[in-house]
Amino acid sequence: PDWEEKEKEILKNLNNKKVVAGLHTFALRAEEDKITVGFRGYVLKNLITARELRKLATGLSVFGISKSNLEKVDLLIPPVTEQKRIEQILSIIDIKFDIKECKKQKLEQIKKGLMDCLLTGKKRVKVTG
Repeated sequence: PDWEEKEKEILKNLNNKKVVAGLHTFALRAEEDKITVGFRGYVLKNLITARELRKLATGLSVFGISKSNLEKVDLLIPPVTEQKRIEQILSIIDIKFDIKECKKQKLEQIKKGLMDCLLTGKKRVKVTG
């Protein structure tokens, strides 16, 4: 699978609720004083990290990574204060991207509706020449 295109969902603040994951899902845990939950999600979506994970993945159609192979991945982790700031900035970018994507989808719907009206003759365009 394309690691970069995976969902942006991460597990956090579960309040002792049980979670059921798919067969090919793993949860990574780290000491909270070393890496924040939100930053961890961005690290796993990072292109460089994704390439490293792909190199260690096994399988033909469904890829998997063993725990021993996962332990071979070296990650450069900045101090927690820097992680929090990076997470804030990337979260703002994600929100702005989602807003723009929503606006784009709405404009595409308007365009489709307008094209339908124009091509079926429901609306006429005044031609000057």
